[in-house]
Amino acid sequence: MKIKLLFAAAFLLTSIAAIAQPSGWTYSVPVNVTENSGTTVTSYQLRFTFDSQTLIAGGQMQASGNDLRFGKDCSGNTLYNYWIESGLNTASTVVWVKIDTLYASSTRTIHMFYGNPSAPSVTAVAGTFFGPNSSTDSVATGGAGGVGNSQRGFRFSPNEDLLVTAFGKDEPTGTTRYVTLFNFVTQAIVTQQQVSGPAGQYSYQNLTNPI
Repeated sequence: MKIKLLFAAAFLLTSIAAIAQPSGWTYSVPVNVTENSGTTVTSYQLRFTFDSQTLIAGGQMQASGNDLRFGKDCSGNTLYNYWIESGLNTASTVVWVKIDTLYASSTRTIHMFYGNPSAPSVTAVAGTFFGPNSSTDSVATGGAGGVGNSQRGFRFSPNEDLLVTAFGKDEPTGTTRYVTLFNFVTQAIVTQQQVSGPAGQYSYQNLTNPI
């Protein structure tokens, strides 16, 4: 799955402030984002790291992180899509937030909300990143690859960052197959997933942990 990630912004997580927030949420934190490349960007995936461990230990955030939200303004009238990548309940929690517009060489403030014990999880790759796009089914000729006992694959060298969220197969017998991503140089397996599905069409299985 090909995902375009941008890394033009620097960010600063400021101290916790008790300012206006959406109904049901107790805490709101302003996050200042500065564009440093001199180019206006839209639908921008902002990556930043914050300390969720302290918030969870203090009873301010759900241990699951389900109550985390990000908004365009302090009232949360417009909420952004986001995805918790890793490190929940640690001092280095990594989150991606898709913001609308970041103007060239400017600084803007978005807001992080938490502190709602009944809020459901809305963290998701879908809607936060560009895609999903397939590495093969967008360019394949349409024929199912291989025969019943064959192995097929391809080698690639990405020239931008990728987020892999699912493995897929298109083969002629409709049998469950192992799909493996491995390092060509070292031959080390990065991850492997069984994929089932009908014959002669692409079928996908989501990875438990996107990579």
